[in-house]
Amino acid sequence: MSTTSTKKVTKKSQGDAIFAGELTNRANGAFDSNKAFRARVLTRMETEIGVSRASAATMFNQAKKAVEASDTNVGLGRDPKKVVAKKATPKAEPVTVTITPPEQEVTA
Repeated sequence: MSTTSTKKVTKKSQGDAIFAGELTNRANGAFDSNKAFRARVLTRMETEIGVSRASAATMFNQAKKAVEASDTNVGLGRDPKKVVAKKATPKAEPVTVTITPPEQEVTA
């Protein structure tokens, strides 16, 4: 008598599959930033699995940790901040105020 076990399809395993599929797309250059990648994965998890945004984020983070543990070159962290040059604002010139005392009326 042989016993076969079938794995139950869980929401986590579905989330891992979505993450892996989008990770392949990311490797092919489908995303211009890690932020866009994360947004796409979270949206797909929400709509296809039917979980909340918080649950999708948790699934994403767990899958990300697992991938980064197996391959340190993945680099799914935050994107580098864009440096924006400040516009030079002209300094205000000092204003000179002259106060003249009021003329006094002389009564005789």
